[in-house]
Amino acid sequence: MNKPYLILLALLGWLGIAVPVAAANYTLTSREGNELVFGNGVRAVRLQLCMPDMFRVTKSPQTQFGPDEPWMVVRYAWPNVSCQVTEEADRWQIVTAALTLSVSKTDARITVGNPENPHFWQETESDPYPGKEKVTGAAVLYPGEHFFGFGERMDFLDQLGKRVYLNVERGSGPKPAVGNKDVLRANYCPVPYFYSTRGYGLFFHTTFPTTWDMGWSHSDRYTFTAEGGEMDYYFFLGDLYTVLDRYTDLTGKSPLMPKRAYGLHLGSYSGGTWGHEQYASDDYPASLAEKMRELGIPFDLIWLDSTWRKFRQGGQWSLYF
Repeated sequence: MNKPYLILLALLGWLGIAVPVAAANYTLTSREGNELVFGNGVRAVRLQLCMPDMFRVTKSPQTQFGPDEPWMVVRYAWPNVSCQVTEEADRWQIVTAALTLSVSKTDARITVGNPENPHFWQETESDPYPGKEKVTGAAVLYPGEHFFGFGERMDFLDQLGKRVYLNVERGSGPKPAVGNKDVLRANYCPVPYFYSTRGYGLFFHTTFPTTWDMGWSHSDRYTFTAEGGEMDYYFFLGDLYTVLDRYTDLTGKSPLMPKRAYGLHLGSYSGGTWGHEQYASDDYPASLAEKMRELGIPFDLIWLDSTWRKFRQGGQWSLYF
């Protein structure tokens, strides 16, 4: 760096004018057990190996990480995962028995390889904090890839080419004649997790509302954005059954329901309380059961979906019983 340039930098600094400085490369700043932390003096990236085919990535806008929450994830302690860590010219490489992880030295982008493909999964964005508060991740969308999950949905089974918004709400867009919900946005049980037909799953570990652009804007990549918090996600490699098992190891296994719960469920709407309130009564469920017996239709449960309320003019409702 020549002397005139140094004098110019000093003058700009004295005048209070910010001078852009190229960020340093990411180096391995600590390694303890299954946890590796990479930093460039401004930001930090934490890689936690959970299983040979499962890991967690946390990218902080600073050099420190937030505390672990106890509500979405029930397990943070994992057995030791054997791995080999090597430094190459442009990246750090971590190899387990099931996958190869690469962390770019310049921007900490993650690449996942499996035995058949060294670029099986790749992040495409170098900065997960493009806005003042929002946090965004992005990855390559490969031809023929399809996506399933996201919790309770009322729109599509396969979310390829869709934009999915996850938040607990009924939505404010157009509503169908029956149901009174915006089916493209309504969520009662959103889950920021999906499974890809390429053989992996991704869980965005955040409680903030999220938007998932699964090829809706660009056919060659997908993005997942939270309205706050850190970039924090878990990656699972494997078939559907393996990924589901790993995901429930992380978030908790559901107990089996009683045997009677696995038969046919019958929704009653108690005679139909949307526009047919006059037919709602405590006699309707019993008469419906009798009708099923007459027709020889087996069932195990009747749902009293709206029996406890009836609608009045103006969309208000009151207790029926």
